[in-house]
Amino acid sequence: MHNPVPAPLFILADCALLFVAAVAAVAQPVFHQIEANSSRIERYDKFELTLDLGARFDNPFDFGQMALQAVFTAPSGAVSTVDGFYYQPYRRSGRRTVAEGAPVWKIRFAPTEPGLWSYHLEATDFDGSSSTQAAGFTCVETGRRGFLRPEGRYLRFDDGSPFFALGENMGWGDFSNPIGDYQDWLDDLAAHGGNYIRTWMASWGFALEWSDTGLGDYRRRQHRAWQLDWLIEHAGAQGIYIQLVLHNHGQVSSRVNPQWADNPYNTANGGPAARPGDFFTDTRARQLVERRLRYIVARWGYATSVMAWELFNEVDWTDNYDDRQGDIAQWHADMGRFLKRVDPNGHLVTTSLGRSQPNAAVWDKAAIDITQVHYYDLDADPQQRQWELTGDFRAAQVKPVMLGEFCFQDPEQARLQDPTGIYLHNTLWASAFSGALGAAAIWWWDNYIEPQDLYYHFTGLARFMDQVDLAGSQFVPRQLHTNSEQLRGFALQGEDQTLGWLQQRAYNWRAVGEEGPPASLAEGVVQLAGMARDGLYDIEWWDTASGTVVARQEGEAIDGILGLEAPSLEWDLAFKATHRTASTLVALAAVPEFFALQQNYPNPFNASTFIPYKLAGQSPVQLTVLDLLGRQVRILVERDQSPGLHRALWDGRDDDGRAVGAGLYFYRLQAEEQMQTRRMILLK
Repeated sequence: MHNPVPAPLFILADCALLFVAAVAAVAQPVFHQIEANSSRIERYDKFELTLDLGARFDNPFDFGQMALQAVFTAPSGAVSTVDGFYYQPYRRSGRRTVAEGAPVWKIRFAPTEPGLWSYHLEATDFDGSSSTQAAGFTCVETGRRGFLRPEGRYLRFDDGSPFFALGENMGWGDFSNPIGDYQDWLDDLAAHGGNYIRTWMASWGFALEWSDTGLGDYRRRQHRAWQLDWLIEHAGAQGIYIQLVLHNHGQVSSRVNPQWADNPYNTANGGPAARPGDFFTDTRARQLVERRLRYIVARWGYATSVMAWELFNEVDWTDNYDDRQGDIAQWHADMGRFLKRVDPNGHLVTTSLGRSQPNAAVWDKAAIDITQVHYYDLDADPQQRQWELTGDFRAAQVKPVMLGEFCFQDPEQARLQDPTGIYLHNTLWASAFSGALGAAAIWWWDNYIEPQDLYYHFTGLARFMDQVDLAGSQFVPRQLHTNSEQLRGFALQGEDQTLGWLQQRAYNWRAVGEEGPPASLAEGVVQLAGMARDGLYDIEWWDTASGTVVARQEGEAIDGILGLEAPSLEWDLAFKATHRTASTLVALAAVPEFFALQQNYPNPFNASTFIPYKLAGQSPVQLTVLDLLGRQVRILVERDQSPGLHRALWDGRDDDGRAVGAGLYFYRLQAEEQMQTRRMILLK
């Protein structure tokens, strides 16, 4: 039976929109009072209604007994329907979370279009249905970026701005004071440029149902939901995006971090699943999971700070995974589709496995948007292996991939053997150039990162990647070719820009712990092959600790090859090589800013190389090639030249036209009182 209520009365009070619905006494449910958080909402911000709703039900979380929905109509005419949810207010009292007042109902919604929105509410309980007449609010544009979406291998926001995930796992806080823990951790992470965390709805954390609640009724864990409200809001205010893990493996395992004995889905506890594997196939179990997912979306689906729903943490550690793999993959497909059906904002969906190989049965599902690698092996070169694994996942699916967990197996080992976070630093930078959607996320947030105060390792990478549009150029990962076995590096190669990281191999946690830091390398030569565009490049060398530019060079790509000469490095450096446009070259040539001898390109070379240089004014110029002893090999230029950009070609021959031997050579530019010298390497 459908009983529409008479027209509501609108009242503005304390800058919040309040309307009281006049309802016939016999109508059920009854909308006694509806209060909006504002009549003017920023685009993508939270519009919230709080309801005093008279209704009859046994379980407010059973949508078959009690269903509250809001139907929103956008300025364009598009219609969105969102579920309401049962809500118990709380407040913080010291370290405790204390209930405050009677339960209410809420609607949360994020408007996606500026302009005037309208909405009405519908409710159905044991006795029938009722609805309100239309109300409205105004949505204004203020520059919020919106929700995260996949674009090829990477992510970007609704407004088109780029996103590079940089952060850590923050699985749970202290049972007695999670808000205090998360406030400290989030503030430290945000202060150092972090923008991503991965958080579990674990039984000892934010889970809505467990042995203390029974199945499908979350009243006894409303304090956990309120704490998660706080986390999502606080993270959003700090510019941090949450990957929310909805199940962890132990809940459905009797062997690995086993919790099955306490799981309310277990028939021993009155649930429908006789064995852990039945959790994925039993009809009643699936219905109960869908109920919980629907509540999760109703309560937190408005939030742009939720990056993704993660269906399971390391699902392959659940009992008899190999035998039940098909059933579990189908569960992921079904639950992923369900989330996308009930989530009006289309949050990303992912899951994870503990084994570090692509799993087509799970990852091929259309409902899974992001694939994920977890890696804890301490190989001789873990960064190389992690980089390769990310490549394996990229090859298997055309989806964004994330290295969702890595670290030492034990936090005590991490504190004792790598107290300054060398492994963290190297993995952050190596993974950033692997083609993943962000940097690898370290585990042991509470007993390694925080007590060792290692947040500073995020700073340099955050500054380096700021405003880099990975999706726009669809960067492709490459391994760097260097002139020394002591050096290695990785790069992301785009059409007009290449980003890279160069590391001294011996600067790793194991070698430094055993032998101390290695001596600095005076030079490092890098060759970038397969450049999309020939021509001149502006090259910046970045300090990875501070995220600042420490040197600038010019280079030229010829036949798709660009050579770089790195400044002296003890540990590592990053670089950006950006192609110059024709208009930039014309302006630079016409109005040179300074006298400069730039690096030859390609370098190393085995036939010929170009030497670029700039002159600030008309002057006599001499450009000379010298050997290691400083003896003249070849005069390339000896004449007056005008101001501007010039290039000279050396073909590897001396003044007599004879081919010279392979090795290190110098080239020197002299113009009146100014002189500069650089090095180059001839290969045979």
